[in-house]
Amino acid sequence: MSNLVLPTFKFTDTEVTRSINWNVTVNESVSGMETRVRYWTTPVYEWTIQINALREYKDETATIQDFWNRHKGNFDSFLYIDPYENEVEGKQIGIGDGIKQDFYLCDSSDMPVKEINGEIVVKINDVIKIKDVDYTLTEGLVLFTEAPVENAVITWTGSYYRRVRFNMDSGIEFTRIARNVWQTEIYLKSVK
Repeated sequence: MSNLVLPTFKFTDTEVTRSINWNVTVNESVSGMETRVRYWTTPVYEWTIQINALREYKDETATIQDFWNRHKGNFDSFLYIDPYENEVEGKQIGIGDGIKQDFYLCDSSDMPVKEINGEIVVKINDVIKIKDVDYTLTEGLVLFTEAPVENAVITWTGSYYRRVRFNMDSGIEFTRIARNVWQTEIYLKSVK
């Protein structure tokens, strides 16, 4: 499990498509009645990243190839900044009850967040709490030294990554579209 972040290129024309998938089985009986079974508690995200102009003289093609090789293709996971959703502000993660001390960070869709990008702000009733004094943070779990009082609103603000892997079996293909300019497509899949 690598903590390297998939590189981005400042002046490169990039298109990103994201899909959200659930593992669900739908069985239909002879009468037309359906039975549905959901196997996952959280979805799996998939991204298609179309990079339309990698510049050879800036070593952008080599950077992508090196990243692919460093992670042994789809073997090792890494971090990705999802352009659709990578930060929250004042996101509620719980209500205090005077007993519970642990609360999980979540994104705007209430999906778990484990990989933090930089510093975060945790508040109880709009009062900022201090990391390693009022709480600890481990893989998205906020553990308060004292349980928040009953009806206290717990929120967080910050940026985060998605843990992903390459979702390609055959490798990265580059197409030359002009002298020293290349095009490629990268497929990613979130890792639970």
